[in-house]
Amino acid sequence: MKILVCGLPKSGTTALTYQIKNSISSDYRLLFEPQKYEEQKDVNLICKIIFSPFRQDFVHYLDFKNFDKKIQLIRDPRDIIVSSLLYFGAWFELSKLNQNELNTILELIKEKESNPQSISILELFTRFKIKDFLVNLPHYLSISSQMNLIYNDLNILKYEDFIIKKTENLETYLDTKLNKDCSVDKRYSRVIRTKNSGNWRQWFTQEDINYFKPLLNDYLSKFDYSNTDWELNNQTIPSEFASDYIVRVIKDKK
Repeated sequence: MKILVCGLPKSGTTALTYQIKNSISSDYRLLFEPQKYEEQKDVNLICKIIFSPFRQDFVHYLDFKNFDKKIQLIRDPRDIIVSSLLYFGAWFELSKLNQNELNTILELIKEKESNPQSISILELFTRFKIKDFLVNLPHYLSISSQMNLIYNDLNILKYEDFIIKKTENLETYLDTKLNKDCSVDKRYSRVIRTKNSGNWRQWFTQEDINYFKPLLNDYLSKFDYSNTDWELNNQTIPSEFASDYIVRVIKDKK
């Protein structure tokens, strides 16, 4: 059997892929975000890909019809935006900075930790030099939202259900009981940050809400997230999920 796990970045695809692998026969081969794909015959396979605004070619090399089971992870895109900012910003751009330049950025993030309204997510994307993510995001939201229209045998799992182990429908689909072991290969442990939902409420500013609300409205509605609830919490941002996380990702990169 060939199993595909797919989703937008920072939607839990890595953790789910390893949980499935840890729950089924050990003779399954794992393809983790392959750069290219050639049809694998006579082999049990788990393949994980992401619909990445930093990756333009996955639709050209991967035919989803080759897979017996197709699983798509969905996550509140507002949380994806925050997690993608921190992870991809650190991995692709901040890791290139010298220590003085990096310290300047970390001071900016520490100010955000103590005063979450001090700078917007939009401005941080600019300071992190990854504005292309936002430019390409509508296209990849569209791909994600149309998957179930293209493949009627697609199983959709919400990240918010996954983290509370509400996976009964997926287990039925796979005909496999998923164990509790979501441990991932050490090489990919850097992707783990909060393991919760609603983190965007700590990070967004009113400027962010004004920008993202019309952009995300249809996607939120399609997947039964509230597109009217944009209330921000009494905001606090722990350093372990912000500046400390950035330092950890950069350390792994180097």
